[in-house]
Amino acid sequence: MTLNNQKSQRIKCRLLMVSLLLTGFLTASGCQSGLFTVLYLIKGQNTPAEFKSFKGKKVVIVCRALSTTDYTADGVPREIAHRVHDDFEKNIRKIKLADQDKVDQSLKKKLHQIKDFRDFGTEFDTDYVLGIELERFQTVSSSSPGNYQGHARFIVKVFDMNDGGKQVFSKSSSDIIYPPNSVIDSAARSEDQFNKEFIHLVAYHIGKSFYSYNPHDFVAEDAKAGL
Repeated sequence: MTLNNQKSQRIKCRLLMVSLLLTGFLTASGCQSGLFTVLYLIKGQNTPAEFKSFKGKKVVIVCRALSTTDYTADGVPREIAHRVHDDFEKNIRKIKLADQDKVDQSLKKKLHQIKDFRDFGTEFDTDYVLGIELERFQTVSSSSPGNYQGHARFIVKVFDMNDGGKQVFSKSSSDIIYPPNSVIDSAARSEDQFNKEFIHLVAYHIGKSFYSYNPHDFVAEDAKAGL
């Protein structure tokens, strides 16, 4: 490492230490606007996508729950698929996406029974299928019943329909917890509002495998929760 690189690294470390101290102080004092300013200033370069082949291709997005639970009836897999669809439109250049409402209609006809994600690639004539398997989605805190803390896990799979439906990418998430260090009082936020926030966050974690993102974004999750 050159002398200049060493100096630059030391400066970055010092800035990170200062920013973490400020983050703790500003969060404790309730100064969220100041916190977001600090987070903005310390953001580094974006992390590149792990799978980059969606650009310029037609993709269908399908989400299913791996077990029959209350959140399945509430339409959570559908809402997550729509949110990922919207995020892809914003973040992946020249991508062509199957109409998500038509995907919903197809799922309804199939009584939401998905035997093979690749069937949707054939039905919608796409280059790729993004299959999302929702392993867990919980919004009520187990440690503080009646209050909110989201927990989720998922698996994403990509199938290349131009290569016989071959699976070309797969990734399992770690546990997603929101807020990570506390709960939200149900008196301060409606269940619908919290569900939308958590679905947005889960969709973000799904999408970041397919477009560049800033790894410092997660630092602000407690602040976004209004804590």
